Amino acid sequence: MSSLTPYDANAPLPIYSESKALAGAPNQTFASAHAEVGSMGRSFVDGNLGGDAILNIYGKDACTFCVSDVKRMALQLQLDSLTVNQPSGTVKFIGPKDFAPVKKGGLKW
Repeated sequence: MSSLTPYDANAPLPIYSESKALAGAPNQTFASAHAEVGSMGRSFVDGNLGGDAILNIYGKDACTFCVSDVKRMALQLQLDSLTVNQPSGTVKFIGPKDFAPVKKGGLKW
């Protein structure tokens, strides 16, 4: 995987998966990223790691790809907590356990 730069649309995101990219899944590169995951990728590139974050999603709720990818990005960003505000409501994730996949005990939203 190449290093991330803020100017390379084809750079892989920190959650890049070759198998997902080959299957055409979004959120593998900055060019294929949906807005919520792309903004988190930019934050990663800028070195904004740790702490508490708020992600505001406007228009419609996060798609099924982004629901899991936002949590994966939160792990990469080493966030202590993440509050996601979207049209259907708000969900707050605390600590790495909430960011895990639902099958592994993570918080469902």
